[in-house]
Amino acid sequence: MRAFMTNRLARTSVSFTEEEIIQLIQESGGHPRKLMQLCYRTYSQYVDSLQ
Repeated sequence: MRAFMTNRLARTSVSFTEEEIIQLIQESGGHPRKLMQLCYRTYSQYVDSLQ
């Protein structure tokens, strides 16, 4: 899961903190679809804060 997040963020200016990664993995319960939704939410918060 960590590699998935790192790979997806590699082409962006956003990176998640270690704490965020741990929280996302725990909150998703290991379910890929839930993890993607949570990552998108977190990513959107970063993008919104940059604007």
